[in-house]
Amino acid sequence: MSLEPRALPQVDLSQKHTEDAARMAEIYPVLYAFENSMREWIDGHLTAAYGSKWHEDPKIVTTGMRERVARNRDAEDRSRYHSRRNAPFIYYTDLGDLPAIAHSENGWKVFKPPMLPSDKWLHGRVEVIEMSRNVVAHMNPLAARDTLRIRINFEDWLEQIKDRRP
Repeated sequence: MSLEPRALPQVDLSQKHTEDAARMAEIYPVLYAFENSMREWIDGHLTAAYGSKWHEDPKIVTTGMRERVARNRDAEDRSRYHSRRNAPFIYYTDLGDLPAIAHSENGWKVFKPPMLPSDKWLHGRVEVIEMSRNVVAHMNPLAARDTLRIRINFEDWLEQIKDRRP
């Protein structure tokens, strides 16, 4: 059975919600790139340092993280009709797990200065992203200052990792 794409139905949406949707459509790609570049960068460096099974090291990944990843993968296995991530371990972690991975005992051996300027720096970037992405993910608009904060933090992130690709 083949389903043809359909046009979106006309929705009676207020002018404010229509404008908010247009503004959030501009910030989503920034959030997407910000979060996924962190995951890719961390995964790439840990893979280079410890191999593709770095996530099995208890000095990098806690039992709690491993259990959350297993639950996320199991949920996808049960819902076979839906798109899947089919991605490396790090893409199944929570965004808030990224600083914990980087600052773990063996993670910090890879990410200590000059890779990251301090043990608190990544946590600060993730805190900014996480608050904003949760607002957007729950279909709410961000204030202009929040979208600016995302952009500035993303530029800071890109500047920090520039020329430090795995």
